[in-house]
Amino acid sequence: MNSLHPLVRIKEHMGIFAKKDIGAGQAIFHYFGTSITKPPTIDDKAFSPLYFNTIGISDGVWLNLDHDCLLRYINHSCSPSAYVERDGIIRAMRNINVGEEITIDYATTESDPYWSMECSCKSENCKGIVKAGERPYWKA
Repeated sequence: MNSLHPLVRIKEHMGIFAKKDIGAGQAIFHYFGTSITKPPTIDDKAFSPLYFNTIGISDGVWLNLDHDCLLRYINHSCSPSAYVERDGIIRAMRNINVGEEITIDYATTESDPYWSMECSCKSENCKGIVKAGERPYWKA
């Protein structure tokens, strides 16, 4: 998966990085998985990040990303370089230079109204706490 993608490479446990310059608006990669209507919880016996890695695709519906889906490896930033489209595409918000990390705003991919996380992205626009339901970049 990692070596075969023309635009990005995965640094294990570190994120996704551009192998080539990527233009603003350019499709970077597709994401895919299985739709579920109940997200896994830590109390679920089958819970494991190896098996469950979800994004909210609409109210009450999540996409459990397939194991070979690049979106599983993307990191959060409050100043993201890319955004998630509902049709399965990750698209560049701005020009991304070779070697630069590709990030998204996790607030745009979570539909659980109670979800939040502390942020340590260190961007100028860091929110401190990332909350679900903020979808300024979510494209139809």
